[in-house]
Amino acid sequence: NRLKKHLEEAHLFESPLINSFSECDYVVKFWGPLVEKAFKNTSSNPHWGDALPGSLLTLGIKMKMDLRLIAIDKNQCEDHGYGEVTKQCSVPKYFKNKRKAVIACKALLNSIITSSAIDQEKENVFIPYLIVMGFEMHLCVVHLKSNHFYNKNICI
Repeated sequence: NRLKKHLEEAHLFESPLINSFSECDYVVKFWGPLVEKAFKNTSSNPHWGDALPGSLLTLGIKMKMDLRLIAIDKNQCEDHGYGEVTKQCSVPKYFKNKRKAVIACKALLNSIITSSAIDQEKENVFIPYLIVMGFEMHLCVVHLKSNHFYNKNICI
């Protein structure tokens, strides 16, 4: 899809224009359509914008995320994952965004495990998160490997 974007809209990749892009430009012009396509046939729907994750609100934490992957079930929104966007990659910003996403995912995973009867299958619950940095994206997951041991894997 990135190659197709290069062919169809080459002007978007010219240096002067790229230097002027905001975080929102990356979402609207590049990542938003790709993420929408990636989750098209799943129960998760991307919800972009400064959103407050329900998993953190129940803990009294008001931390905004750039992306919530939500499912709507019986007119209720359920979180399925999160994401953060920045226009340029820097080591401090990458780890700040990753820390936010992992904290939100861990809180969501904890709430799913404690509120559900999935004790037998809790190792099979994976919470995705996306870290977008300009033209780069990392898709990762957080899951419970064993009791009280969380694991995060980078998928791409």
